Amino acid sequence: MSRLKNLDIQYNKADTLHIPPTLGYLNSLESLILYKTTFDSLPESIGRLKKMILLMLVSCGLDEIPKHVFRLNEIQQLVLSNNRISQLPDDLFKLKKLTYLSLKNNKLTRIPENICFLENLRVLDVSGNQLSNYDLAILEILLPNCNIIK
Repeated sequence: MSRLKNLDIQYNKADTLHIPPTLGYLNSLESLILYKTTFDSLPESIGRLKKMILLMLVSCGLDEIPKHVFRLNEIQQLVLSNNRISQLPDDLFKLKKLTYLSLKNNKLTRIPENICFLENLRVLDVSGNQLSNYDLAILEILLPNCNIIK
């Protein structure tokens, strides 16, 4: 399993999936996809996954972004669609290599101005949130090189 590059868990029927701390020992893991899967937490060891470039946590019932995600310094694509996320923590804006960020269908009412620190961001999907036209216009100013999906 140490050479595993992609881990995809979808439609998990268990009430709550327990993700073991040993996930952090999958040194070759480049993508982790959890779709329609409720999990108790992401282990702290996920921060060891230095090759991780894609993380998808879609329809997982998340109220917030798991804090250990912010240690994935190589992450380029982060998909957090169809959850219940209402705030973006400042640590999100430290993911400097992020090129694609999907926050589609969450409960966001504003996007912090710190998003301008994501200089490599090329696509931001905020559709299906409760953002005002004013907030969307500010996003376009803060991220001039980014395609903002409203």
